[in-house]
Amino acid sequence: VYFIKDDLIDKEGNAEKSGNPVGQDKKLGKYTSVNAWGVDGAKVKMQEYITEAKRYVSSVPNKQLLIDFIDYVFRERLK
Repeated sequence: VYFIKDDLIDKEGNAEKSGNPVGQDKKLGKYTSVNAWGVDGAKVKMQEYITEAKRYVSSVPNKQLLIDFIDYVFRERLK
C-alpha cells in the first residue's frame, strides 16, 4: 500500500505538500502501480490491500489497536 500511494503521490501529488518532487517516476522511466492499473485502479487496489490487512488482523488479540494503527498509518500517508 505504501508503494502504491507513493506512486499516486508522484503522479498527482503536490511537491510542496509531499516534500518530494513529483513526476520523478516518469522522468526515470519507472514502471509503477499507476502504469499497471491507472490512477483509479491503483486507488482501488490500495483500498483492497488496506481492507485485506484489516481482515488479517481481525482474529488476533488487541485487534482494534492494530486496526487503528493501520488506519493511522495509511490516513497519514494518504494525505
